[in-house]
Order: sequence, then C-alpha cells, then structure tokens
Amino acid sequence: MGLGLIHQRRSPSRLKPAIASLLEVVILTLVGLSLGAFWIDWGFYRLGSVGGTWTEFSSSFPIMALAVYVFALGRGAVSRLLSARPLVWLGEISFSIYMLHQPLQNLWMLKGWADDSWRPVSLLVYLVTLLLVSSASWALIEVRLRRGLLALAKRRTRSAVKPTVVP
Repeated sequence: MGLGLIHQRRSPSRLKPAIASLLEVVILTLVGLSLGAFWIDWGFYRLGSVGGTWTEFSSSFPIMALAVYVFALGRGAVSRLLSARPLVWLGEISFSIYMLHQPLQNLWMLKGWADDSWRPVSLLVYLVTLLLVSSASWALIEVRLRRGLLALAKRRTRSAVKPTVVP
C-alpha cells in the first residue's frame, strides 16, 4: 500500500474524475457496510464464530487501505468536497475537539445548562463553544508545540551531524 502511494505521488493519476468520484462513493459505501452492524451480523450468521470474529474486528482493514489509496489520488468529487476550507479547518482542530468535548459536556451538565435531553438552543451554544475552545486550543497549544518540537528536532539533527574534531 505504501509503495503504491509513493508510486502514485511520482506519476500523475490517469484516472478520470468521474471514475474517481464513483470509486469514492463505492469506497464510502463499503466503509459504512464494514463498520455497520449488518456486516458483523452477516459474518456471525454466515461464516461462523471465527469468520464472524474476523468480520467484526479485521474486515474493514482492506477496505480502509483501499480508501486511503483512492482518497490520496484526490481526483473525485468527494475529495474536492473534503478539501473545502471549512472541512480542512475541522480536520485541523479535530484532535482538540476530541480532547475537549467530554470535559466541556461535563461542565454543561454540572452547570445545569443541559440534561440528558439536550435542548436545541443549549446544543447549539455547546457546539459553537466547543468549536471556539477547540480552535483556540489548536492555535495556542498544538501549533506552538509542533513548531517547538520541530525546532528541537532540527537542532538535534544539526548537532548530531556535525563531526567532532579530536586533537
């Protein structure tokens, strides 16, 4: 898979955008099926316990590998949609969203701003707050740490490469 991606990077894709779009839709459908209960149930009933266990835990691997390859081509409509600036921004802050959604949700519950049945206004305010806090966390923590770690790695690489002269 990795060698295929390296080869693909070096040679431009001859895949037509319409075919790439169709492949992306098929891959997304297969990903949905591989992660859905339908596929797991089908595996247990049709393939027995060993086959069912494989479909439950491992069957999505080849589909995911194919998805990485198809979307790495970037030639289809879904790839273009996922390249839209708001979706790229969501991708950038996704780790912060993941890390902050639960503490923020707990705060919302603790303060009584939401209960088990989220009211639409409370949910909207929560989501906007989550996006703002996550964006700030990304800009103030993640980006700065990444820059600092890259600078540190460059310094270590430079000092490791310099030959030392022994008198």
